[in-house]
Amino acid sequence: MRAWNLIITSLVGAFALMLLAVAAPTYGARPLAHWALNVGAYSTVLATSLFYLLLELRTPEFPSKRQVIILLTYLPVTILSAIGGAFWGVVGHAMETQHLHFTAALPYAVIPLLTVYSLVLLTALLTFLYVRRISN
Repeated sequence: MRAWNLIITSLVGAFALMLLAVAAPTYGARPLAHWALNVGAYSTVLATSLFYLLLELRTPEFPSKRQVIILLTYLPVTILSAIGGAFWGVVGHAMETQHLHFTAALPYAVIPLLTVYSLVLLTALLTFLYVRRISN
């Protein structure tokens, strides 16, 4: 099961990296809101995947039941991080349509960003503590 966790986490991370490489260059043709939405979503999924990949590599071989628990926390954290990253599109939209600078546009999305990222960090931290506890 550990091998499957590593494969799934690596594939999702690699896919997010490829999408980020496509979305990052703008060449001036893409609206700022679309760019911020894409780059925010893909970069946070990549960061989540890297965290869980390092967590998987750090852990010894556990029984399948414990590996499933790690995978079951990875899936909602990845989905939440993609949603949270997409909220950067709100900031980009406010900057573009209302001609605001970043610090003036950030309050439009600060509550959803903080809420979703707090849930992501809390779940990832609890997973890390669970893995640490069963490793010792």
